[in-house]
Amino acid sequence: MYHNEATQAGKAFLARLKAPEKDVANQIRNQRLHQVNEDRNRLVLIITSIIFLGRHKIPLRGHQDDRRLLERSNEA
Repeated sequence: MYHNEATQAGKAFLARLKAPEKDVANQIRNQRLHQVNEDRNRLVLIITSIIFLGRHKIPLRGHQDDRRLLERSNEA
């Protein structure tokens, strides 16, 4: 019994060694790395836009930036 399990574990190890892209842990790690890079690129675009608006004194929202973000209605 032990010998069969050790043989299977050895074969699985050699399979992962020969084709690391098929290993589930590596696939998850690669997907996570891809997602992190994609998110980082999106953040760079957002931050660049905010810096541009700030340098040109353009408000982030609307024409006037002195109002509240959420206006409450008088309806109760």
